[in-house]
Amino acid sequence: MELVAARAQKNLPRADARRPVRYEPKYDGWRGLLFSGDGVLQSRRGTNLAARFPELITAGRALGDVVLDGEIVALRDGRLDFGALTSTPRGRVAAGITIYFVAFDLLAAGDHDLRPETCQDRRARLEAVMADARPPLQLIPYTTDRDQALPGCSLRSPPWASKAV
Repeated sequence: MELVAARAQKNLPRADARRPVRYEPKYDGWRGLLFSGDGVLQSRRGTNLAARFPELITAGRALGDVVLDGEIVALRDGRLDFGALTSTPRGRVAAGITIYFVAFDLLAAGDHDLRPETCQDRRARLEAVMADARPPLQLIPYTTDRDQALPGCSLRSPPWASKAV
């Protein structure tokens, strides 16, 4: 499955009656697809990262057979640490690094391809799938309020970082 890259914007778009907008933070990590039923974590380039991030594969199995689109992020001392993504599982434990998969879309459930569905419908299904998820799986927060979204565009510490286990 091919990933669609995010596009940088000079200014946050404004919603209007014809075009609703949902604002999500962009965390500094590695984009990935989690195929929970198959135990595969696919990078943007198609590499299987399951051996590098076994904790995500283990946690993903609890979700059933779904495909999640999201960001693999590393936290050290409650702050995002992009460089820590290159550490080995054993090295992360010693360095106090926690890995998370932050899901922002549900692409498939079982054999059902959800990509043709609306963003709103997929988000509702994603929220249902993630309702009982525990770290290291995390649902991306969002808002429809542009003014509330502006400060969150440059977050260094995710709002859920204080919940790190």
